[in-house]
Amino acid sequence: MTAQLIIFLDDGGVMNDNNMCALQWQWLVGEYFVPLLGGSPEAWSRANRLVAGRLFALDAWRRRVRAASDYQSFDRDYQVDWLRSMCELMGIETPPDEECLPLARRAAAFITRRVRAAFPGVVETIRTLHHQGYPLHTASGKSSPDLEGYLHAMGVRDCFGRLYGPDLIETLKEGPEYYERIFADLGITAAEALVVDDSPHAIEWATQVGASTVLLGGSSRPRTGATVHIGSLVELPTMYATPDANGHSIAFDPIAFTEKGSRDSLVVEAGEQEGVYPSSFDLDAIREYRAREPWGNAFRKPHCYGLLVEQRLEEPFVRVNIHGERYQSSKR
Repeated sequence: MTAQLIIFLDDGGVMNDNNMCALQWQWLVGEYFVPLLGGSPEAWSRANRLVAGRLFALDAWRRRVRAASDYQSFDRDYQVDWLRSMCELMGIETPPDEECLPLARRAAAFITRRVRAAFPGVVETIRTLHHQGYPLHTASGKSSPDLEGYLHAMGVRDCFGRLYGPDLIETLKEGPEYYERIFADLGITAAEALVVDDSPHAIEWATQVGASTVLLGGSSRPRTGATVHIGSLVELPTMYATPDANGHSIAFDPIAFTEKGSRDSLVVEAGEQEGVYPSSFDLDAIREYRAREPWGNAFRKPHCYGLLVEQRLEEPFVRVNIHGERYQSSKR
């Protein structure tokens, strides 16, 4: 048996539905900010939808990533831009700079713990993997505090170890280095890791550093032999089910009896870990045993087996096939 894999799960697109999550963020933003800054829930929902669309537009996101000197500055600028842009659309005075960042983070903590966007069956799947003994961690582009909130809302935070986002390893999820830093932080080799993601780019990066990979959902990219493809996370426990009885392969010799009676013929029993277990057999003793024990065909009585090979049919065993034809031995 091979060593048990350590599983790293992405969040959006793997555990939580991004579209459902975005819709819930819109009205939860209003629920949080209306008592603090005024305005209507509907206006805050619209403002968040417009700002999120601008922030996550592909070209704008790439420019922001390229401009960032480190993750801390990237996250700080993102959080402040998010809140300021919404306040501008709302016609509300933006809080002072020193208040923007903590306010934005408190809002995210409030919202992520109230989002209910898990794909059907995912919560049960995570608990199944945990019960099977797989160590679970995240490998997401979201920050670890956001992941903490989402998993708390799902009720599965206790199933996970480290919640890896860019903040824990000071690296954006934008290349192979992201996974190299995660594995180094956890003190494991890439060969011990199984990365599950819905992004072909992320799967490619994880594969490059030597991890096993599972690409989730449909993809137009060519399939490779190194990556397993599944439709949803629910399929994972079956594909990587932990056997109930691991290892314990055994080897016996054929000597069942000695002059003293029956004996234990077990030569070697393997353990539960992968390995090579040599077995030695005494061929002279086996030959001597075969020469004296009453096995082989010495006492068989083939003349008594005639009925077993008899071709003549007699009642009540006369039958016809589906075509109404009786059995003919010449056609056999």
